[in-house]
Amino acid sequence: MRLYPASVTKILTALLAIENGDLDEMVTVGEEIQRVSPFATRAWLQQGGQALSLRDLIYALMLPSGNDAAYTIAVHIARKTAALLWTRTRLWKSLLIL
Repeated sequence: MRLYPASVTKILTALLAIENGDLDEMVTVGEEIQRVSPFATRAWLQQGGQALSLRDLIYALMLPSGNDAAYTIAVHIARKTAALLWTRTRLWKSLLIL
């Protein structure tokens, strides 16, 4: 059985978004979509304030195999996860000091 890395990556991106995000949360499309190759498949998201629910971004990721949606989801979840880790690290450091 042959697996296509881009498709597997998109499935994993969708799973991470579902596990770590709120599907009704609004996500703003940013500069990250400029990194998408001009030859890649897209959902044709618009940079500069377009906001979609995480649920709609997952549809845009999976149905047309939108690389622009993949980048937007990845940046959103990474920022959210990084903030959570930073908060937890501060908490643990404060507990260890006490």
